[in-house]
Amino acid sequence: MASSSVCDLDRTTACEQFQPLVARTVKSLQVDPRLREDANQEGMIGLLNAFDHFDPDKGVHFSVFARSYIKGAIGRGIFGTTPTAEVPVGDSVDLSLLDEDGGGGKSLGDPETALMESLALRDWLDSLAPKDSWLIWRRYWQGATTAEIAVELKATVHWVNERHRILLSRGRQTLMAA
Repeated sequence: MASSSVCDLDRTTACEQFQPLVARTVKSLQVDPRLREDANQEGMIGLLNAFDHFDPDKGVHFSVFARSYIKGAIGRGIFGTTPTAEVPVGDSVDLSLLDEDGGGGKSLGDPETALMESLALRDWLDSLAPKDSWLIWRRYWQGATTAEIAVELKATVHWVNERHRILLSRGRQTLMAA
């Protein structure tokens, strides 16, 4: 199906036509058989979100665009994770997570340490090249997928994923040095 014809569909028809994409994604993620029905439902929610956000003028086929939304919805709904590890920075740090009991079983340290880490990350972000800081800003502050970022940068998804991995690695090194 050509990506431009997706815009001619209503949400129900799009769900029916792209349901096999959700099923293939669930299968590729090797979801436990007991959770497959829930994973399919979460994947369909991701498919609807992709349908709502899809822009055929970006030049990406709908199924490629939708796959990241589907995987993200399944990850959040079934596994309780996001597709990539998100690093809280600056104003997004929830200080309630910093106490001994609120860190999900793992202490994140005292608020002073968290503030120092946040400042170190902010300095690191300020030191990045404009393209790199834009990539991080789009991913974590605006919630863009790597596929969306790749289209905007006129780059491949592989390049964005690799650059993202490198930047997170450098960010972690900055945190360890703080």
